[in-house]
Amino acid sequence: MRLKQIIIFAFLLLFFSSMPFVLADKIWEGKDLQSTFNNAKNNYQSAIGTYKQYRGQYLEALNKYKALQCKDESQPKCKEAKDKAIEKAKQYLLKVKDTMAKYLTTLKSRIESLDIENEDKNKILDEITQDLSWLDTKETEINNLQTADQVKEMANALKTFWQGEEAKVKKYIGNVAVWKIEKVAGRFDEIANKIQDRINELDKEDYDIDDIQGSLNDIKKKIESAKTKAAEAKVLFNDPAKFDEGKTKIKEAAKILKDVFSDLKSFVGEVNKEKLKKKEVSGTGFILVKGEGFVSMTGNGEISGKVGNEKGLGTVTITDKDKDSQIETFGKGDKVDMGDGRIQYKGVEQIQIKGSDIVVEISSQFIDIEAKGTGTVTMKGDGLYKASGKDWTDIPNTNLELKL
Repeated sequence: MRLKQIIIFAFLLLFFSSMPFVLADKIWEGKDLQSTFNNAKNNYQSAIGTYKQYRGQYLEALNKYKALQCKDESQPKCKEAKDKAIEKAKQYLLKVKDTMAKYLTTLKSRIESLDIENEDKNKILDEITQDLSWLDTKETEINNLQTADQVKEMANALKTFWQGEEAKVKKYIGNVAVWKIEKVAGRFDEIANKIQDRINELDKEDYDIDDIQGSLNDIKKKIESAKTKAAEAKVLFNDPAKFDEGKTKIKEAAKILKDVFSDLKSFVGEVNKEKLKKKEVSGTGFILVKGEGFVSMTGNGEISGKVGNEKGLGTVTITDKDKDSQIETFGKGDKVDMGDGRIQYKGVEQIQIKGSDIVVEISSQFIDIEAKGTGTVTMKGDGLYKASGKDWTDIPNTNLELKL
């Protein structure tokens, strides 16, 4: 019996003597994530002092019992020493239980204080509450322990409990990291959506938004990539063995979001009218015209094609309101500045004109052009035209106005 008692108490001492290292080191091995839980760790460390004090008292009582080398435990001294060792073991177990509860309570408090609301957070808080309730039930059981076997059984129960808690706390740490990534990504989504609204407004005002839209699309892809990595990390954190893999995913997501922050910071200033040009070609509509007579386009876009041949050359008059047009003509004609904002080209054969706010008027016996963009096309004469999604149609001999 004496040998059995020594083995039991030695087991108890060996297991719980390593407990501070289990809590302080293994649980906090994710140093890049532990800042969220620094307060919990500090509160836990304050409880360790009391825990060590009772461990010392238990060790002292155990050594005194072992020193007696009792063969007959019914002897008063042996019984007294054994009872005292069991009593100190009970006190020791109570402090172990209290230290666990202190740790989980402070951890719960820290998670509650996070400015994050989602279903997973509530589940974790409920889980911690249940574990604290389990620890509460152990106090009465520990106080009622009478034998060394009962002490050993309780020690095993607490050991098994804490092994489970190690895995859970890793999951908790991982989930908090995921929540933080998701929250930052959500904020960046909001900013990106506001920028998108502004870009849409500029698009409606006929500004060329292709470049800034492309840049914003790249930023959106980065945000989605960070959210994907966070989702992958969350799955990994459900398996304690894959905790480090989850941390790697979180680090990757955090780096992406850091880049997004930098991108957004430098990008916002680019979304303004002063740094953008009006659209040269909207591409929202087109019309083909073949024949002779008169054609004009008013708006934002491009007219290109032939306006004359060897039998007859054309006349083209251009009004460039935004002063950003690009004009190319081919032929032997002359350029005339008409002094009222209009430029006229006489005797040309071929044209290519782009602009954001232009009026182009063509008069010729030979017209074979394409107009595309947004605005209004007016024509009359003899020939055919084909608008977006329509069949070839006769050009009337009176003014016909079409919207692109």
